[in-house]
Amino acid sequence: MSRLIQVRTKASEYDGEFRWQAAGMSYLIVNEAHEYAVIDGGQELDDIDELYRLMREDCGHDAVTVKYWFITHPHADHYRALQRLAESGLRTGRIIAEKLIFSIPETFRVCTADLGILRSLPEKLGAEYVEPSAGDVFGFGDLTFRILATWRDVPDPYDPNELSMILSAEGRRKKAMFTGDAYRAGLSALVRRLREAGETDLLKSDIVQVAHHGLNGGDVDFYHYVGAETAMVPISKSGYLAINAPRDRCCTANRFAQDRALTVIYAFTGNYSAEL
Repeated sequence: MSRLIQVRTKASEYDGEFRWQAAGMSYLIVNEAHEYAVIDGGQELDDIDELYRLMREDCGHDAVTVKYWFITHPHADHYRALQRLAESGLRTGRIIAEKLIFSIPETFRVCTADLGILRSLPEKLGAEYVEPSAGDVFGFGDLTFRILATWRDVPDPYDPNELSMILSAEGRRKKAMFTGDAYRAGLSALVRRLREAGETDLLKSDIVQVAHHGLNGGDVDFYHYVGAETAMVPISKSGYLAINAPRDRCCTANRFAQDRALTVIYAFTGNYSAEL
């Protein structure tokens, strides 16, 4: 049985005054053959240490290989842990990344430094870079990863969050949907495209990562088609309190995803594992 783990990042432990701080985002996917994929991974070396601990406990080896490392978009709380791994030398004998999978524009009106850092990571890590497009499928063992949208599918993106890649991970039993920090424009464009193609079943999932840490973002139609019974929210304790009181800090769409789910898991409560 394959597993999806929502990892408690260092940033998700924050419980001070909330000023829209990001909470980090880190997901580890493990199959029965002890093969691994990571989505984002957080922003601190502590986050790398936690990923390494989880993989080492699973396989019992000092050296672990991540077959696919997906980065949803160029915001530090999503990719900087991988940068710190590249700069620290910890990969030697510990974590090896085989393929880095992300899609970013050559230039953008903001986040120029982030784009440069991301582009440099494959060489620094000795990993193969794969630029994905909507419709691409990756897999190993019983796991299938499907790219549903990249920034190229967003009409006139204006914010780095709108560069978020949307992808799913499916095992023999369940399927999870990942949205990064996607805003409504990208998700609604994806829904329209799949409706026109008669392929909205591609959205149906058992688990959904709620967009943008449960803050502003998401799309009601998208969450309706996903129909997930479990919602995972990569958010800190202070962020959780902020989006619940006052309630206007959390947009209607992200609240819809949480209210319709039977189970809602927040990253600050600890690592959470679900079968795929």
